[in-house]
Amino acid sequence: MSLRDNIKKGYEDAQSGKFLAPTTDGLKVRLLKFGEGDDENIVRQVGQHFIEKTAVNCLESNDAFCPICEAVRELYEEGGDEQEELAKKISARKKFYFSAVRVTASLEAQKPQILQVGKQAFDGAMEYLLDPDYEESLLGEVDDGSYLIFGKSGSGLDTEYTVKFAPDKAEINPDLVGVDPFTEVTFKEESELHELVGSEPAKKAPPKTAKKKAPAKTAAKTPSKKGGAFAALRKGK
Repeated sequence: MSLRDNIKKGYEDAQSGKFLAPTTDGLKVRLLKFGEGDDENIVRQVGQHFIEKTAVNCLESNDAFCPICEAVRELYEEGGDEQEELAKKISARKKFYFSAVRVTASLEAQKPQILQVGKQAFDGAMEYLLDPDYEESLLGEVDDGSYLIFGKSGSGLDTEYTVKFAPDKAEINPDLVGVDPFTEVTFKEESELHELVGSEPAKKAPPKTAKKKAPAKTAAKTPSKKGGAFAALRKGK
């Protein structure tokens, strides 16, 4: 193969995994529906926390208790500039996962993948998906061929994301069915998130006994520490 063929193959391989993201030259995708009946959808929303340089998905997105969200609430309740700054830093940021297929892939290579975007690109996509002039062509039959182009420019905090409706049509496998992003998005165990913020799991109350004559015991109070259960998190700030 020529150098150009090798480069193209490398690019194709990089785009053939489970996840997709907007590209500088514009990622062309057809969004795919998943689920049935009242559960039919094309996107899932997930909160994402950043603890130092570690990104973790918020357990509340999966209808479970999230120790990091609890840490955020405690920091705001505690008050103070330092506490609020840390709370904002570790608060969950919205991420959106679309079920999609790359329309630039050959019919044989086309498969359901997951497109991860932030709020800017999500809002851009919604402008088309909720517009009656585009809704039917984008959410109707898959082989209609209509698709969206997710692009990006700049870098770091200056990165800008754009979404455009493609004026032409693409050849898309009509048998494709979307995949629920939650089958691929991973959530850590609650104990792992407790470890990240330096907190401890809540202790379950002991079962009540049938004895009524036993004298009531006064629970010993644990001396409070400045910084609370999340002191370790502050140290890592």
